[in-house]
Amino acid sequence: RRSTSASSTSKQGNLTQFFKSSDSPVTVTLQRAIKVSLANWIAGSGRPISIVDDNGLQEVLRTALQNAEYMLPSRGTIDRLLNDMYDSKIQIVKESVKNAKGIALTSDFWTSLGNESYCGVTGHWINDDWKLKSVVLECVNVVERHYSDNIAGLYKQFATDWDITNRIQALVTEYARNMISDVYKTDFAHIPCLAHRLQLSILRGFRAADIEPMFGKCRKIVGHFKHSAANTTELKSCTESSLCKLQQDVSTRWNSIFTMLQSLLQAREALTVYMSDEKKQYKGPKLTHLDWEKISEYVKVLDLFCQA
Repeated sequence: RRSTSASSTSKQGNLTQFFKSSDSPVTVTLQRAIKVSLANWIAGSGRPISIVDDNGLQEVLRTALQNAEYMLPSRGTIDRLLNDMYDSKIQIVKESVKNAKGIALTSDFWTSLGNESYCGVTGHWINDDWKLKSVVLECVNVVERHYSDNIAGLYKQFATDWDITNRIQALVTEYARNMISDVYKTDFAHIPCLAHRLQLSILRGFRAADIEPMFGKCRKIVGHFKHSAANTTELKSCTESSLCKLQQDVSTRWNSIFTMLQSLLQAREALTVYMSDEKKQYKGPKLTHLDWEKISEYVKVLDLFCQA
């Protein structure tokens, strides 16, 4: 250990001496280019601005620039640069929207991990070069309750702010009664989301087939392994083939029932061995041969909807 530590210290010393003896100057132009690249990286990859405080990134750039004195730009510098980039980009988008003869909107609401409600609006139009443009025009924190008057007012204000009230060809939202009522009060043409309607038709089909008891068994089986690393390890030992991770379905995530059934079907052999092994002491629900046949057929049908 002492030998390794000494060797590491020696290498660090040699690297520092190399930098001191051959520091390459970092010109103002290069510094500016690095700042812009960092800002683009942070914005494009969703990185936190605090990443400029990362010592590892600092060392990478010092090595690449061959300059031991180079310092990353501060958070404030990157923050100001991002704001300038946003202001520049928003002007370009506004000019393109201004020249559009017609525009279609898609909108959705969601709740963040912090339990805050947000509304996003994306605009779609064809520019002067006959190219389809799709841009997120709004992402706003919605504090008020989602009453129809409040949501209708939000959409109207958005259209006014962007000066597109008379050019909106259609507003696409999820196919829910409250959203239909909300958009109706705006006088905008409304098109319910086809994907959402497909999802609702699938759920209604499940209810008509009275398939929930089988899905309940599937969820409990997945949960048995998902909540225990030891159980998962034992399941993997039941097959010589590589085992895909079992997926639990989520009611708000489309196609999640498909992914759950598909993962179970792929692990059928291992699950059968695991459940039949008395040493495993498995006491949860088991899938019958008829259940497996149904799962196989459902996966075939749901795969078509997933691709749609």
